[in-house]
Amino acid sequence: MVRQESPDMPGDRSRLWIKEEIIKMFIDDIGTSAVEGIFLDMSKLKFEANPKLSLLHWEHYPLDSLPQSFDPKNLVEINLPNSCVKQLWKGEKSLEKLKKLRLSFSYNLTELPRISSAPNLEYIDLEGCNSLVSISQSICRLKKLVFLNLKDCSNLKHIPSTLRLEVLNIAGCSKLH
Repeated sequence: MVRQESPDMPGDRSRLWIKEEIIKMFIDDIGTSAVEGIFLDMSKLKFEANPKLSLLHWEHYPLDSLPQSFDPKNLVEINLPNSCVKQLWKGEKSLEKLKKLRLSFSYNLTELPRISSAPNLEYIDLEGCNSLVSISQSICRLKKLVFLNLKDCSNLKHIPSTLRLEVLNIAGCSKLH
């Protein structure tokens, strides 16, 4: 029925749910005020990033982790603010080039990935990650880390006592020992 509204112009329909038509609407910038809803099943999303990718920025990332096949070895920066991630990925990944990790307001985040393989990591922002309970001792091995924002991680109970940083924000971490 909705397809009959405009069979050849998806951007003129009230609802869109066919992936190819949604992509075409955004790429060709043909959306109109007629579009009231977009329904996109992302459960079968294949995330195939360019191996040379240096920046990943995806606000409101909808899944609970990045795919197992995801290879971040060339990433310099990971920004997934307001995401649904519980953990970034399973297992250990090569993070030689990573300098900045921003997962702020990812309310479901329960643990940091193994980041001891990120010798160049300088900046971690976990502000508002309410489900985070502890920070692993392995974070102390990051010699270049200068900034760690844990503001309003209200369930955080433990951070390593040997952390040496230029900036450590723990305001609002009421359960921290």
